[in-house]
Amino acid sequence: MPSKRANSKMSIRAEMVELASELDLARNACTFDSSIAPIFAFKEEDKYVLFATGEKVGNTTEVYYIKRDSIAKYCTYYPGSESQSEEVKFVDEVNDQSGYKSFKIPVIEVLNLPLKKGATSQRDIITVHIKDPESIITGLVNKSIEDSIMEKVYVLGFNGEKFIGSFNLLGNEDNAIFAYSKINHSNEFSFFRYSYTKGVTETSSSLIENPYIYIRAINLSGNFKFFLPE
Repeated sequence: MPSKRANSKMSIRAEMVELASELDLARNACTFDSSIAPIFAFKEEDKYVLFATGEKVGNTTEVYYIKRDSIAKYCTYYPGSESQSEEVKFVDEVNDQSGYKSFKIPVIEVLNLPLKKGATSQRDIITVHIKDPESIITGLVNKSIEDSIMEKVYVLGFNGEKFIGSFNLLGNEDNAIFAYSKINHSNEFSFFRYSYTKGVTETSSSLIENPYIYIRAINLSGNFKFFLPE
């Protein structure tokens, strides 16, 4: 962490969770409605740490980050299409040529870090093991329709197994319930997509507009300290 910190009494207690890629950082920032969360950056030795704040659980905020050699004023994110792959770029200027249907995410460099390292305590959160992972996706699909945003699940590993999890499935305002389920996918993916006409859930590496409803998949390289699946 940088040497110059905020006053500890005024800092945010944060659990730092590393993401798998720059794509995951950008995908996490976009809810695919009219709002885009900024990405923050600070210099740590010879690297930049780019991060976004997430859920607050008890007195701890989940902070999702990647490390990068350099930064720019914007991160442009294209979620892909049937013919083109998902893409992220860091650029100092954006204009009409930056990409059709690309999201322009501001990158804000901070000189004093308002975070204090901590970890979410198991006392602050209830974990609920869901039998069928598809039921997590279908539950979040309904929330996406109600809230007009694209919901998300976290993709995380534990002891060689892969899981998806959500703080939002059970609708708890203080994010104190984490619902999770084991999945049998060895490859990385960017979205789950659900077809109402077929009642089928699939994984996808990009967006195809119709006839699917999408849930973002945020792949973690690290893990939540509280996550100890049964």
